[in-house]
Amino acid sequence: LVAFLNSESEISNNFTASFNGSNLGNVANAKYVPSISSKMIQKFWENEFAGTPYAKTKAEEDRKKREAARKQAEENRKKEAEEIKVLKSHMESVLAQSNQKTAQFTSEVNGALANRKDQLKKDVAEYIRKLESEKTSLQSEIKSLGFLHGGEKKKKKKEIELLDLKMKKLSAPGILDDEEKRLEGIASAAIADYEKTVNKFLDQRFPNRKRSESVNKYREASGFSEGSYPEPPKTSALFD
Repeated sequence: LVAFLNSESEISNNFTASFNGSNLGNVANAKYVPSISSKMIQKFWENEFAGTPYAKTKAEEDRKKREAARKQAEENRKKEAEEIKVLKSHMESVLAQSNQKTAQFTSEVNGALANRKDQLKKDVAEYIRKLESEKTSLQSEIKSLGFLHGGEKKKKKKEIELLDLKMKKLSAPGILDDEEKRLEGIASAAIADYEKTVNKFLDQRFPNRKRSESVNKYREASGFSEGSYPEPPKTSALFD
């Protein structure tokens, strides 16, 4: 009762004022607190109550409840830590395998790209050899023609000039630059699209994986089986 009366007698008031419609703000503060004697009376009865068997029993019960609550909280923390450890290990395993599939697809795409570039160079080289063969054949034909076939010789020489021009263009540095850039763009887009597909899959499988550190961060959504990952597209037809 004394504690209640002392608490009720603690009053703090702020007084504001206005003049001609203008707010003047705080103009006075008033604070009322229990007297020293009232506080001493409260302390006296608190000490008296603390010495009673009821208070001692109640204090022991409260202590035991706090200790039980503390132990339960500690046990819950341990269980959550163990659950986080198991779930985190599983999620990291899935992420590692997903990264491995992405890296494997990237390697396959780059390998296919390199093979396609090499094939382009071989195709150009083969075409140049074909043109050289045609040139050699025309040169042989010119040699076989007599003086009376001047017009025919002139025509074949023009054909040889055209062949030389084609071979010169095909042998020029950077002749394949535009085509190689186009192929590199296809490769980059394919890799980026697959990475996007994998990340979307992981976000669906672990919807809280980008959130704060907690057990829910590592919890897997239902409906996903072990080893289920989005398959990458076939690289064999990527550059067709």
